[in-house]
Amino acid sequence: MMKEEILGRLAVLIGRIDEKLVKYYAAKYDFVQPPELNVHLGRRYAKIVRTGAGRGESVYFFVDLTNGDLLKAASWATPAKGARASLFDADLGISAVGPHGAGYAGVNYDGAW
Repeated sequence: MMKEEILGRLAVLIGRIDEKLVKYYAAKYDFVQPPELNVHLGRRYAKIVRTGAGRGESVYFFVDLTNGDLLKAASWATPAKGARASLFDADLGISAVGPHGAGYAGVNYDGAW
């Protein structure tokens, strides 16, 4: 798989998550601006970081740049073992991501929004 293809799919996924975050925060937390998602590229992983007004930064999820797997964060610098979804899934892996980041393996987070 080409890194460029993975980054292109990641950009589409981030756009879809941004749309969901805006709707989620408007419905549940209308007094707070939704967080922004930023991509920090490393050699092996892309770290998706959420930042918000006065809330600091936290890792939303990681993407393995060798195969497009979405990974839950184990820490600021390390992804957890086991893919939660893939950028090559039909939904780009968005069903494995909730309002607070990538979730547990095998759980569909569509209802969390």
